[in-house]
Amino acid sequence: MNLEQLRAKRNELADQMAKIAAIETEGTELTDEQATEFEQASTDFEKLDAQVKRTEAMEKARTRLAEPRRSVGAAQVVDDNVPIAPVAPEAKRKFECFEEFLAAVAIARSGGGISDQRLEFQQLDIHGEQSMDVGTKGGFMVPDEFRAQLLQVDPAQTPILASAMHLPPGSSPDAAVTLPMLDQDANQQGGVTVSRIGEGEAKPETDFDLKQAKWTPSEIAGHIALTDQLIRNWSGAMGMAQTLLGAAMNAALENECYNGTGVAQFLGILNSGATYRVNRAVANTFTLPDVANMAARKLQRGGSAFWLYNPLLIAQLMQMVDGNNNLVWQSSVVPGSPNTLWGLPAMPYEFASAVGVLGDVALVQPNPYYVIKDGSGPFVDVGFINTDFTTNRRRVKIFMLNDGGPWLQAPFELVNGVQVSPFVVLDVPA
Repeated sequence: MNLEQLRAKRNELADQMAKIAAIETEGTELTDEQATEFEQASTDFEKLDAQVKRTEAMEKARTRLAEPRRSVGAAQVVDDNVPIAPVAPEAKRKFECFEEFLAAVAIARSGGGISDQRLEFQQLDIHGEQSMDVGTKGGFMVPDEFRAQLLQVDPAQTPILASAMHLPPGSSPDAAVTLPMLDQDANQQGGVTVSRIGEGEAKPETDFDLKQAKWTPSEIAGHIALTDQLIRNWSGAMGMAQTLLGAAMNAALENECYNGTGVAQFLGILNSGATYRVNRAVANTFTLPDVANMAARKLQRGGSAFWLYNPLLIAQLMQMVDGNNNLVWQSSVVPGSPNTLWGLPAMPYEFASAVGVLGDVALVQPNPYYVIKDGSGPFVDVGFINTDFTTNRRRVKIFMLNDGGPWLQAPFELVNGVQVSPFVVLDVPA
């Protein structure tokens, strides 16, 4: 919302509180609902009032920054013989590349304050677009035009992260998000009952049952040590830092998508109650019966599914045959494309479990069943730890907030009672 909309909303809340207060003034005791409504309106008013004041301060700062700054060059003399310093061109507001942005952050931290006006514009943009009662403190938010470049995902290395359903940060990026889900514990259709009725008969009353899934963004961070000499050569060093930090961050997030515990990190597929576990036929092996049993439990509803397997299983996969001794494994004829199993892409997965253990093979369909709530960030900062100062090194740090996990809490039960899931993993023998 812009400043005018924020002020209008604040006035609405003030009018709402005034109406409720008038009831009590007239001598009528407030109901519990009215008292709760007043307390909520009061809380919302305080937050909105603080946001209005911040936005007003931001507009004043933007106006100040937009004013042309005079240079210290030679003075010019006009007709009335009054010397006037020449006006410098308006300062740039955007960085040309991510490396230039990182270099500006490094220089700002070295000098003890912001020395590049573009960083001021960047911080103002953040404060204007996001509520400041939540969010990460410190650091400089990566400009939008570089965010995708920094966190670019490789579907071959981070397939779940690349195909999951992402919820945007929104105006309160770090606030928890709750989404409804159908409760199938007692009824396969979430409590909805369908029946035919005769003419004139009463229609049956039905309710639909809902559960809730919640995502609360928390911080994840990574850093890399660079020498001062490399930082001074920012055109090369910062590009390397960007590549390494982005790849490492994505790898950590992908690992959480599969193995996360859900405690201060993503809830991974292996630890989700929505995952269906298929017992393998023979210990420490992956056989054609395992493929068939896993395929039978895969939810057959929209989306794109794919196989993930421990890279050490490739030898078994390439030699897997059917009852007629035909090879099951289909090698891709297109360079860079994944091989296929049961007609679906099959990819070696570095985050899979050890061979023979729960999760060494998985058949998954992340979209739309695995949800990632993006919070604020990514932010970057530069600083020292331990002996960095004396060894002429500095740390380039990246951090952001997010949360992730399946929005199903149990396998999906079909009308005929068969349980299926968008996440099917191979387990040990029964």
